[in-house]
Amino acid sequence: MPGPEAAGTTPPHTPTPPATADADVIDLRSKRRRNGDTLTVATQPSDPALERLAAHAEALYQASGRTLTDPATAQAYRIALHLAISVLEGAHARGDIPDAALDAPRNMLRAACNAPDAL
Repeated sequence: MPGPEAAGTTPPHTPTPPATADADVIDLRSKRRRNGDTLTVATQPSDPALERLAAHAEALYQASGRTLTDPATAQAYRIALHLAISVLEGAHARGDIPDAALDAPRNMLRAACNAPDAL
């Protein structure tokens, strides 16, 4: 039986339901790949909303003396987003979040994983 993952590794990929055609999300399912211990996300075509989010996130990180253009910081950012997704999915599994209320925030957080690539 495998033990816990070592510090600094990324969490396993959680399968996602297909996005609806009218959803304002970036489908990451086929774009994510592992490169050693680094989670990489293929860049998407220019998206103004993603660019605004990236600029906002970068400003927050720079205020703390960090930058999302640093690969280690970008990876930590993505890990934190995956943790937030896990919290949402856990609340959903307990019945605290109904089915209809889960997809939008989960898809937004998944799309936000691309923010470092938009810088």
